[in-house]
Amino acid sequence: MYAKHTFPGSRHYLPLKRSAVPIIIVTLFVGVGFVYCSSLYWERLDLPEELQATALNGNNVEDKASAATLLRQGSGARLQIRRALSDYQGDDPEVLGPLLQATQRSKDWRSLPTLFRYMQHPNAMVRGRAAVAAQSIMGAKFNFRANDSLETRNQILRSMQEEYTIMQQEYLRFYTEQAE
Repeated sequence: MYAKHTFPGSRHYLPLKRSAVPIIIVTLFVGVGFVYCSSLYWERLDLPEELQATALNGNNVEDKASAATLLRQGSGARLQIRRALSDYQGDDPEVLGPLLQATQRSKDWRSLPTLFRYMQHPNAMVRGRAAVAAQSIMGAKFNFRANDSLETRNQILRSMQEEYTIMQQEYLRFYTEQAE
């Protein structure tokens, strides 16, 4: 059995051994199987809008799972992350933690006022994650520590809010891909 050489104008033939035919068939089936299985995987992924709605439904187990999934969605779900964070009425650090990390990962500067609000949260872990997200988005270190005294935290928070009001136009120019 011979296969014709694929170069245009060539008169050469490449020998195709009988043992290569099953390998080609198996490779073809594996490729088709991979495409089929990957299409099933993408159909199972939740849309960010659905995750946002689920993160706000008040069921603690679903809230945690949805918040963690929004974290994996990244900047493509920036608007949904912002809405979920600002609309979340619960107080669970296990839900707020991933939402704050998702905000940091998506570099959503429009969420800074919400982050400032969470920097006053009673839970130190929530305060710390909100501060890390805010400082990361602002591109500056303000030395906010979640366990500092209330007076020190408030002083640093005021300076961050002042910086935010001054820099809003710069954020708009710097984060140009965030048109929403």
